[in-house]
Amino acid sequence: MKVLISDKKKFLIKDTSKDFHSKDGMLKKEEFDNEKAVTNKGVEFFVLDPIFIDLYEKIKRGAQIISLKDIGAILTETGVGKDSRVLDAGVGSGALSIYLAHFCKEVIAYELREDFAKIARGNIEKVGVDNIHVEVRDIYEGIDEENLDLITLDLREPWNAVKHCAKALKRGGFLVGYTPQITQALDLVNAAVENGFVLVKVKETAEREWQLKGKVAKPITPMLSHTGFLSFLRRV
Repeated sequence: MKVLISDKKKFLIKDTSKDFHSKDGMLKKEEFDNEKAVTNKGVEFFVLDPIFIDLYEKIKRGAQIISLKDIGAILTETGVGKDSRVLDAGVGSGALSIYLAHFCKEVIAYELREDFAKIARGNIEKVGVDNIHVEVRDIYEGIDEENLDLITLDLREPWNAVKHCAKALKRGGFLVGYTPQITQALDLVNAAVENGFVLVKVKETAEREWQLKGKVAKPITPMLSHTGFLSFLRRV
């Protein structure tokens, strides 16, 4: 497996035993053994071994996945790391679970729908992380795990899981809700505060990509602002 990358494009090549064809031209399979490769149309690519992000970007989408800007906020605001045990509820396609597993010791993933869980398991295998356990179950009915460092909720009614989260999290552990509507965030925060949590913050994240080339510096895309509200709470 190899990655072809230029300043504009990137391709993940799963089968390097065959020639590669694209709009930029054709590459002979022998080119994958070089550090640079040039197509028959004269387009140059650097040849790299794939790393986590290259594989992650190719995961299959079933349910809408959480954006990287929001995943980054969860990782930095909670400070989870190599010794952390995490529960991710409402797994969908597994994007957040996979990223958490890249940083944390263990991820337990609860998903109510079998079809989504199947997609998530396929994506987990594709990326190659082995510290995620996906369970088809309803978090509203309870949590088996204890002394967790972080629980993330990507659910329609996350407040219904708060009592179970309070029992499953260690003291000082984080509860993070990802909700599209501010009213959902409000209901989650109110329920959490009533059940032994303190509110840290509720926020949105924003992102805008820029083009830098020569003396040109300009935005490539409009500002990507609202994707969801992130509610950060700690069990006290």
